[in-house]
Amino acid sequence: MLILIEERTYRRAAQIVLGVLTVVVLLTFRHYGISWDEEIQSQYGQAILDYYASLFVDHRYKEIFNLYLYGGMFDGLAAYFNAYTPVKIYETRHLLNALFGLLGLWGTWRLGNFIERGQVGLVALILLALTPMYYGHMFNNPKDIPFAAGVVWTLYYMAKTMRIFPRLSPQLIIKLGIFLGLTLGIRVGGVMLLGYWGLALLLQSRFRNIKALIGLVAPVTLLAYTIMLICWPWAQESPFTHPFEALLTFSNFPQDVEVLLDGTTYRSTQLPWYYLPLYFLVQLPLLHLFLIASGLLTLSMSWRGINGPGQRSAFVLVLLTAFVPPLFAIIHHSALYDAVRHFIFVLPLLCLIAALGLRQLLSIFRHSLKKIKTHEVRQFLMVGFILLIGIVMLFQIKILRQLHPYEYIYVNALNGACERRIWSLRAGLLG
Repeated sequence: MLILIEERTYRRAAQIVLGVLTVVVLLTFRHYGISWDEEIQSQYGQAILDYYASLFVDHRYKEIFNLYLYGGMFDGLAAYFNAYTPVKIYETRHLLNALFGLLGLWGTWRLGNFIERGQVGLVALILLALTPMYYGHMFNNPKDIPFAAGVVWTLYYMAKTMRIFPRLSPQLIIKLGIFLGLTLGIRVGGVMLLGYWGLALLLQSRFRNIKALIGLVAPVTLLAYTIMLICWPWAQESPFTHPFEALLTFSNFPQDVEVLLDGTTYRSTQLPWYYLPLYFLVQLPLLHLFLIASGLLTLSMSWRGINGPGQRSAFVLVLLTAFVPPLFAIIHHSALYDAVRHFIFVLPLLCLIAALGLRQLLSIFRHSLKKIKTHEVRQFLMVGFILLIGIVMLFQIKILRQLHPYEYIYVNALNGACERRIWSLRAGLLG
């Protein structure tokens, strides 16, 4: 009974947080200006709408830069809604973009609650809302925020299939196929999720039940592929070659632009290996870095605590999705720019790992307090620890308020220290 009461409490708290965030979004979405890509993205969305309105005759979408390589799910949807909303075109886009951001926050709570019931989902939700890289991009990043929302919901329904595997659920297959298809309809790179899912299922079944695995993966892939094609006109021209051409292009994206790092200008195709980890290090709040490190250091404790049906496999899926893509980009020397914008989809998963880290820290702290005989002192110290975390979170809210509406430019206190360290290392190598 106590567990059920706690679950209801955490669920209600998550609903309150999401409700408050929704109100904030509705009050502030007009505060945000037009970002670099938005004009051309808007043109692409209108071209997609014209393609369908002309009954597949108007192919102007192929003439708008290289955006034909991307699915048009978000941009086409934004162009459609723009015809019916009373606000201006970019305000419509910003509101829709923010709603996708809220969808990603909701999915983060659901995924966290699936992997470890209790406060994990709620803490992951709060941490993601306090992540400037995520919140700041929510209003005018039409590629990465919708993609992040699609990734987290796809992972959630993949996790739910793991709970009942090798049994199959037509309802789950349909939901998963829809969300995966919409995610691919934003960026075809989402196909990586199928590989991670298949690997996690194989590990869960110890390479047995291959027939059941095929019976699950095949219909999901077919449905997802169909929905992706509906969202993506260029893929419709050649359904069996164009999506793979786009995937190969994105695996080594030919965007060669100037990137400034530590006072030095590099080409985006020739960046030092530490570009991506450095930006994660200086753009994530210190609380997040501390809790992510705690989550990784206490990974074995979290693993032992996760013992429900399919939950460990879902955790493996989260870890693969969070770390394999950035590691691939570092090892492969992929062209990067705009800091970690292309990896916003890993932020919900890092916040989930951080929430698990906080859970383990509380457990360790509670166990350490058992050495203190006085109950009042133990209770005081535990409440003090929780209040300390809460105060740090309130301080992060203050920072976001001060940066508004430029939350995404946030850097933490490590920024200058990291620059000095890199310069000293560089001087030592050259000297």
